[in-house]
Amino acid sequence: MRTLFAMMNMEFKQYRRGVLIWIAIALLTVYLPIGYYHFLNDLMQVGQFLQSSGYIGMASALFGLFFGILISRREQEAGMAECLASAPGSALRNLSKLLAWGAICFILMAIASIEVMLMIWFSGSEYLSFAYKVILYIFLYWGMTLFSCGVLGFAIGELLGQSWWKLPLVLLVWFAISPFNMLFSRYIPVNVLSWLNQGEQDLGSAYNGVEGLYLAYSFIAKKTAFLAVCLTLAFASVLIRQEREPSLKEKRTLAAAVAGCLIIFAIFVAEAKSPLSAYKAPLNNYMDLYLSQDGEYYSANGSSKTEMSPPAFEVDRYDLDIKHTLNLINYNAQMRVSHVAPSLTSLRFTLYHNLEVKQAEVDGKPARWKRDGDWLYVDWPEGKVEGDVSFHIKGSAGANNPISETSFFMSSAFPWYPVPGTWIVAEKFDLFYEPQYNHIALSKPASFHISIHANERTYSNLPKQADGTFAGQSSGATVLSGMLMDKNVGGYQIVGPPDRIDEVGSAIEKVEQTKNHLSSLLGIKAPDMPKQIMVVPSFSFFPNYYMQLGEDELFVNELITRNPYTVENIARMESVFQAFFWSNRYRINDEQNSYIFRMILEYMESPNKKGTTLSHQVREIERQGDRAPATAYLARDILQFYNNQGEKGLKRLVRAAYQLSDARTLDFSDWKKLMDRSY
Repeated sequence: MRTLFAMMNMEFKQYRRGVLIWIAIALLTVYLPIGYYHFLNDLMQVGQFLQSSGYIGMASALFGLFFGILISRREQEAGMAECLASAPGSALRNLSKLLAWGAICFILMAIASIEVMLMIWFSGSEYLSFAYKVILYIFLYWGMTLFSCGVLGFAIGELLGQSWWKLPLVLLVWFAISPFNMLFSRYIPVNVLSWLNQGEQDLGSAYNGVEGLYLAYSFIAKKTAFLAVCLTLAFASVLIRQEREPSLKEKRTLAAAVAGCLIIFAIFVAEAKSPLSAYKAPLNNYMDLYLSQDGEYYSANGSSKTEMSPPAFEVDRYDLDIKHTLNLINYNAQMRVSHVAPSLTSLRFTLYHNLEVKQAEVDGKPARWKRDGDWLYVDWPEGKVEGDVSFHIKGSAGANNPISETSFFMSSAFPWYPVPGTWIVAEKFDLFYEPQYNHIALSKPASFHISIHANERTYSNLPKQADGTFAGQSSGATVLSGMLMDKNVGGYQIVGPPDRIDEVGSAIEKVEQTKNHLSSLLGIKAPDMPKQIMVVPSFSFFPNYYMQLGEDELFVNELITRNPYTVENIARMESVFQAFFWSNRYRINDEQNSYIFRMILEYMESPNKKGTTLSHQVREIERQGDRAPATAYLARDILQFYNNQGEKGLKRLVRAAYQLSDARTLDFSDWKKLMDRSY
């Protein structure tokens, strides 16, 4: 051991005497504050700064590869290789090089971590509460890349020696393990390229504050597997290219090291696959992936509206034990059912189709069940009026309730657990690329007890009993997990990403004002503003869906919180109307009227009338003529009505149409009749 430390000390002296390490330290210490300063000026937060610093990871890879070659050839360049090979303890020389390189990498990352944490502290960022995640990110994305590539460069230097092929090989390896390797996706499978990539999957993507820094187990497994491959090549290169004939003990030791690294690789490579590994942009994020899947499903497989039925029974209690793994939830649901109609032989539930039922029981005995899209049927003993029903369920909950490897969101207005009755979960209309999800909750409050097993912090609309445990009475249960924190702002308890909560709190006050204005305009009492606000994973790209109203909480789309100036857009009339006056209750086949209402409200609110959706629809008549959609002709009639009756007339039209829409679905002729009646 003393010999090994002495050799490592010699390696450290070589590092101190060389200029490359000092250049690396200087560049790192200068780049980080300059980059952070520009990010603050651009109103970007710490998470975006770290995610967009993937070029540091690429620089680390290139630096490591070249430095590995240099340290592997140090004795040969000095003409001392044969002399040192015959010296005592020479078998430990290569190990001392790798250990010294690891220590240098650790020192560099410690400097980077201290510098970043000091900048976070000076700027007053709330990411200080997540210091361990920031430091882990730096060591994983920059440090492990630097160390692994140094080991790989060492192997290349040992194997190729003085060959000029080293340079093109190093550049090829560097490009292959960078985020830009997707340029080869026409020739190499995407999942292979995704595994090789040692940085962020997409350097140009916006930072998702709820998902947080990507520190999923699959990524850690990938970094570990890559390091094992690099060590395997390094040990194998030493075994193959020795300056002298190694002893039998040295051969066995090196062979054992190679075998051990291969075993580590085999263990972790199977765990290194992310659910997104098979996709490239734009489907390399969960929001786009789920929207694509749901859009395709509900375009082709919407449930039949003729079979819809309200519940013929009640659920008094839900006991849910939830485990989060990758982009799936796996849970046991135990339910107490009562007031079952004596003639009923099958219990009908609504459960999102990608949540697969693995097992069903009635009063502890296996029961037969059947799935039909979003509907679930469970056999029930005739004449039995109450009992216990349990399910084992596993899957994902789609675009409206996105689950990623580092976060998940389950809404109280969505059937992520079996909801009595058969309801239409979502519909796909030609007006929108995205499916339109319906508000589905229990008809009567039930008692919930929820246990959650997740790596991130968890939150719920139910009272907290302990970490990861929630219980209470409600018409629906919400669970949320991610890189989040909670804070009381202006009397609202807000759950959201660090550095974004205060801006959301300020915007909520304006939402309250807009809500009251709409209440007066529509002539109805507005729903109360919930005291619990949750910033949830992005579930829609449309401005109309910046918010959703749950049973006793308000959900704010994370997408709109990424910039402190844009977050105030949640208070726009069309967004508040959609959340508080339209999507807050169950409606089907009526998205067309929602679109018309929002079109009118946007026109009334906007100072730039020509840039509104209403004006754009009118211009479609000029562009398409007879082929223009019916909404374009209705928009023309509304615009003419506005020119004749002014804003007061438009307000009367909106109020009359909204009150009529509560009774039935309006068609275009109803709108025209209301306008004719107002002249």
